[in-house]
Amino acid sequence: MKKLILLDLDGTLTNTADEYFKSMKDGLIETDVSKIPVFNGAVEFVSALQRDYIVVLVSDSHPRYVNKIAKEIFGFNDQNYKSVLSLADKPNQNKTISFLSELHSVIGNECPNINNTGENLGVFVIGDTWLDIELGRSLNCFTILTKFYTATKRETRDAIGNDWRQLKSGPTFVVSTYERIKEIISDPLGNLLASEGIFHNRNTNRARKFRTDINNGVYTLFRSLSRQNAGECDPFAVANYYFEFQRPDRSEKTLKLLAKSLENYLGHVISQSEDFSWDYLTYVSDKKTTIPHNKMSQLIDLCGSDIPKVKLFGWDESTSGSIRHQKKFEDRKSFVVKNLTISENFSLVGKNIVVVDDQFTTGATADAVTSKLRSKGANHVLFLTLFYLITNVESETLCPKCQKRMVVKIRRSDGNKFLSCTPQKYGGDGCGHAQNLMQ
Repeated sequence: MKKLILLDLDGTLTNTADEYFKSMKDGLIETDVSKIPVFNGAVEFVSALQRDYIVVLVSDSHPRYVNKIAKEIFGFNDQNYKSVLSLADKPNQNKTISFLSELHSVIGNECPNINNTGENLGVFVIGDTWLDIELGRSLNCFTILTKFYTATKRETRDAIGNDWRQLKSGPTFVVSTYERIKEIISDPLGNLLASEGIFHNRNTNRARKFRTDINNGVYTLFRSLSRQNAGECDPFAVANYYFEFQRPDRSEKTLKLLAKSLENYLGHVISQSEDFSWDYLTYVSDKKTTIPHNKMSQLIDLCGSDIPKVKLFGWDESTSGSIRHQKKFEDRKSFVVKNLTISENFSLVGKNIVVVDDQFTTGATADAVTSKLRSKGANHVLFLTLFYLITNVESETLCPKCQKRMVVKIRRSDGNKFLSCTPQKYGGDGCGHAQNLMQ
């Protein structure tokens, strides 16, 4: 059976995110192929994929636009099977599943019989926006977010120009070259994030890049080692291990594997830091009221890094409440600024520091901690988390009580999935009805 590649068009193969192309995309005017800017290497990339895999172009644009570009630029044809889906209505998976079901009936067992109820590990969705990633997540397949252009302005629906929204959609992989895509398709498990690969017996050293600031040669880096999925996703996001890590009954095996993934990534960081060395490895400690209160210190103790380990941070004794209960970024940041203190036992002037935390949610803790370190004279700072929370994917199931679309969520206590009509107090607009999903 061949791998199936569901490939976006605009922003992935063609540099057509600009408003100028909208009338063509909507089929309102004739598409002038000579005016369509194609990313360097895109034609060769598509040709290479078609030699080894089944490639389907999946686009929200009008067929008058998509079909012409597919045929005249990228050499798609319908002689053997239908290979182009336009007006796909991403991220709604129904039209895509119906299309692929017809494709499977024509090609037969050479094409994966994709569905939205099981793991589709021979399928990849590739695109430049959260719409592509959410489509792939709803299909339980690998997703690849492309970053081939710099947006000149923000666009609301596709969130073009909003890198945060795209990354928080939870792609399995993020790429900036076509060569990386080919490497990933050839060996997806070997390219997983470090704390995802480790649970599949792969020692990878990759992290998700959220922020890279360089100011007068001084680096501020925000990175994360795995995705903590709130609901539907490919099977490599590690919500179950995140929830276990937060519980008192967490296993020694899970702690050791997470520590090993941290060790793997830090080894890569050290090897890439040719012009300087890292002085301190520290962590955002748990409050005394947190249960379990020592998970971060245990993790760092198990990590075999060569960077000297120190305890720089502690919570003020009078701290009450939790950052988790602060919903807004500024409120979360203020909570950390007010209550997290830095030890006076160490001089941080000119020091290069790695800080490890458990979860990246809004970035407020990372922002507050790096600001505190800067105020103490720190030099390069790498803020690293084991997990980062990704957004929900809406289910096609309607709530039987209020008829709103429900979302798939994961229960903290046991890691099992359930459908939720999320109420306002938990960030939704539903009635609160919930029902279990059969595993």
